[in-house]
Amino acid sequence: MLIKAIEVGYLQTNCYIVADEATLDAAVIDPGADSNLILDYIERCHFHVRAILLTHGHFDHLLGAHHIKEAYGAKVYIDKADAPALTEEKISLRPADAVTLFEPTPPDGFLTEGEHEFACVRFRVIPSPGHTMGGVCLLAEDDGVLFTGDTLFVNSFGRTDLYGGDWTQLYHSLKRLLALDGSLRVLPATARAARWTRLREGFIDEFHPSDHQRRMAVSGARRGRAPVSGRRADSAGRGRRTDYPHAHGHGRHMG
Repeated sequence: MLIKAIEVGYLQTNCYIVADEATLDAAVIDPGADSNLILDYIERCHFHVRAILLTHGHFDHLLGAHHIKEAYGAKVYIDKADAPALTEEKISLRPADAVTLFEPTPPDGFLTEGEHEFACVRFRVIPSPGHTMGGVCLLAEDDGVLFTGDTLFVNSFGRTDLYGGDWTQLYHSLKRLLALDGSLRVLPATARAARWTRLREGFIDEFHPSDHQRRMAVSGARRGRAPVSGRRADSAGRGRRTDYPHAHGHGRHMG
């Protein structure tokens, strides 16, 4: 499996392009903005985009979905609980000053718990509500890679003070993720990737969904992701790209 990370939009969200080396079939995870940048890379690599996978329904993860679907006929998938964000701008939380326009894009299918194959890559969909009602993580078990969206960052986790957020749900989602294989490579929606064992060091052994932890879900998340108005794009106003070989070290960089 080949993985390319492209930072998009002024929140610098990681959009991931995941491709099968043999067929060049590809899935795009969380195309939040800068669709021209994403499409340019796809064209240069001669990928065949078959699916667009959304970890949740916030604007900085879905605004580019319409253009990629239009260009390749790719199918759009999201958890059913977050599906309204694809057709109702207000629910997507798109700010009025966002550069990328909102284009209603009804989903073609829903991400349900369990094993699925998209673009010749097997994923296990792990429901992880809390940041939103329909958040999911995507585990490519064969390659030891976990895409966590805004559920989990390096030493932090998603905020719960936005529409659909619920700290108790996020607490249970994090506990579920803590039980996964420690050798996994975690690719979050913001900032760098890390081994799961390293991320675990950022959490205390036991934590409880108390009022204190509810406050941490807001203040802690802001250390990993600033509020909507608090991040800037790079000086060129464009996303940045990062290459990730897959977790077991046998992948290759994508040029």
